[in-house]
Amino acid sequence: QIDNCTTYNDLRQDLLARYAREDPLLQEKIREYRRQTLSVAGLSSEEVNDVDEWKIVGLTDRKSRRIWLNIEDSVRACDGFRQQKVVCITVNVEKTASPE
Repeated sequence: QIDNCTTYNDLRQDLLARYAREDPLLQEKIREYRRQTLSVAGLSSEEVNDVDEWKIVGLTDRKSRRIWLNIEDSVRACDGFRQQKVVCITVNVEKTASPE
């Protein structure tokens, strides 16, 4: 199990490095996207000092197959973890234009 996590982390870091070479502003774009996401989730700028401290959990929202029946209840339940700097959002994977 740990080997899988290490391998995933290595792959993730390699991909981020490759994208960063292509786009030097990538990290700032990611931070801005995280800032917007936290704002949409209802957090004020006073609550969010450093966006990198927050964990954003995306719950997959689908309408056509494998529908998550109580997804909004799950997002509300996640609100209990804001003290630990965790926020949950829904991500409609059927409406995304790209995997990014």
